[in-house]
Amino acid sequence: MTLVLQHAEVARSLDALSLLEIFKRVFQTAGSGGARHVPSLLEAGGGSFELGVGLLADIPAYSVRIDTQVSTPGAGLTRTLHLHDRTSGSLLAILDAQHLCAIRTGVVGALAADVLARKDSSRVALIGAGPQSAVQLKCLRLVRTLEHVRVFDVNPVRAMQLAERLYREVQLPVRVEDSVEAAVRDADLVVTATDFTEPFLFPGMLRPGTHVTVLGRGGVSSAVLAQCRVLVDDTPALGEVLGGRSAGRGTDAEVTVFIHTGVAFTELAAAWHVYESLRDDADVVRVTLGRVV
Repeated sequence: MTLVLQHAEVARSLDALSLLEIFKRVFQTAGSGGARHVPSLLEAGGGSFELGVGLLADIPAYSVRIDTQVSTPGAGLTRTLHLHDRTSGSLLAILDAQHLCAIRTGVVGALAADVLARKDSSRVALIGAGPQSAVQLKCLRLVRTLEHVRVFDVNPVRAMQLAERLYREVQLPVRVEDSVEAAVRDADLVVTATDFTEPFLFPGMLRPGTHVTVLGRGGVSSAVLAQCRVLVDDTPALGEVLGGRSAGRGTDAEVTVFIHTGVAFTELAAAWHVYESLRDDADVVRVTLGRVV
């Protein structure tokens, strides 16, 4: 039988604190060659279809995440994840992956910040006022004691809406700024969560000792990257730091950057955690799918 796990079921089975501990182990496994991420992108028929296949040595399953973005107005992004038994290939579960990928991204960002940011980091700048900025901030609170938040977005209304939401939900002082420069001026932790591919962080804008989380690969100029310690989630570097085989931050004055691209083996780890939590739940929808013999 195949479990069909909807948004609410996935959300109640995933908490950021549990994932933080799971991902610490996952990235150490990845650093020693025990994980694989196989991406694929197809553009056809007025839409884009991205697949990510995840494998981990100690999980007896593999995951296939499917992102579908079509050009129909208002259609948005559809994101599902299929969890398969690695031995038989049978489909164990179909999951709504919107929340799973959102919280995965937040937790991975927090995990990197924990090993790269200064221990006294407390002032946050959020560049971009989309939903992921709120997730990142909430996850950062798992690893640092935060003092205040600055928000910048090219859409001032959206920035104000995020600021009001954060003030209610995390009970921290939140201020909207009118430029990237103003937002990052006194920040210890910077999160860039925008669709911009062109750089907007340049030398001289970041204080010594700042840590930057980049969602995607845009935002930080090549001149800044050349001066920083940079870790990327699709390389073994983060696992080597977590496993003690490599140092994280070199000095308190060093600027560090973590680039989050979204590796599929973290989706597998999160999906397996959800599956194990719910596979014996009698209220979960189950379907029988035919098999070619």
